[in-house]
Amino acid sequence: MKSMFIAATSAASVPIEYKFNEYVSNYGKSYATHDEYHFRMNLFAKKDQLIEQWNADLKNTHFLGHNHFSDMTDHEMSKIVGEPMHKANRDVPVKVLPADDLPATVNWTETKGAVNPVGN
Repeated sequence: MKSMFIAATSAASVPIEYKFNEYVSNYGKSYATHDEYHFRMNLFAKKDQLIEQWNADLKNTHFLGHNHFSDMTDHEMSKIVGEPMHKANRDVPVKVLPADDLPATVNWTETKGAVNPVGN
């Protein structure tokens, strides 16, 4: 009977403040003020909702979960991990080069000096 209760209890039924406090404990987070605590909990709640929606879609081939970024703004995250490629390069023009006279193989260690030989 106990296992049926556990299976019937979904992550979505857990109050967000409980989930956030567990997150704070697991990642050793602390906040200077009550206002910051609530600000971070709201960020966490938005990401939690996205995670729950993603994980509920059976077409997805992987699951999402929380990490140490779950209470950060997009701007704070971009300072740590940089801009996503699709955002960072959106204004860079793409130049397509002709591919008609390319060599069959290239040894980048000998002819181009681009990489070192394999070391032990």
